[in-house]
Amino acid sequence: MVIGLVCLTAFAAHAQWWVGGSVSLRYNSTTLNSFTMDDRLVVRIAPEAGYNINAHWAVGMAVGYAYLQHANITVLNQTLPGSGNEVSFKPFARYIFKPLGRCRFYIDAGPAYTLLARNSDSNLNAIGLRANIGVMVDISRRFALTGYLGDIGYQHSWVKVNRMTVRDNEFRFDVVNNFGLGVVVKIDN
Repeated sequence: MVIGLVCLTAFAAHAQWWVGGSVSLRYNSTTLNSFTMDDRLVVRIAPEAGYNINAHWAVGMAVGYAYLQHANITVLNQTLPGSGNEVSFKPFARYIFKPLGRCRFYIDAGPAYTLLARNSDSNLNAIGLRANIGVMVDISRRFALTGYLGDIGYQHSWVKVNRMTVRDNEFRFDVVNNFGLGVVVKIDN
C-alpha cells in the first residue's frame, strides 16, 4: 500500500491537470400585442476538470448547474412549473490536434446526464451522447482561453405527467446556434 501511495504521489506531481469552465446568462422575452407571454432567464455555471494523458489525448468531467425561469408548461392537462434547477454531468475524452502557433483545435465527446428539478413531482431526466469542436488559445504557460463551436449528439429525455411517461428523442447537429467561451488553468506541480 505504501508503494502504491508513493507511485500515486509521483504520478500526481508530474500530472498535467487542468481546471476550467464557463459562466453564461441568457434572457429573452416573448410578447404579443404588448402582452408578455413569456420571460425566460437562464443562468448557467459549468466548471470542468481534466487530465492531459499526452500531447493529443485528455480526459475530463464537466459538472454544470443552471437556474431556469420561464412560464409554466401545460402537457396532458397538467401544468408543469417552467422554472427549476438543472444539474448535468458530462464526462468526456478530448482529442487535441497538432498546434498551430498558440492555437490548438480539439474535439470533446462522451455521454451526458441532465436532471431538471422543478418545484413539482415532474422532474425531467435526460441521457445522451454528445460531441463538440473547440479551440484553445494559450495566453501563457498556465492560462488558455477556450471556445467551442457546435453541438452534435443524441439525447433521450423523459418526464412523468399524470402518471404517464412522456419521452422525447432528439438528434442535434447545431453548429450555428451553439457557441461558448471559457478559460482553462493548467495545474502542474
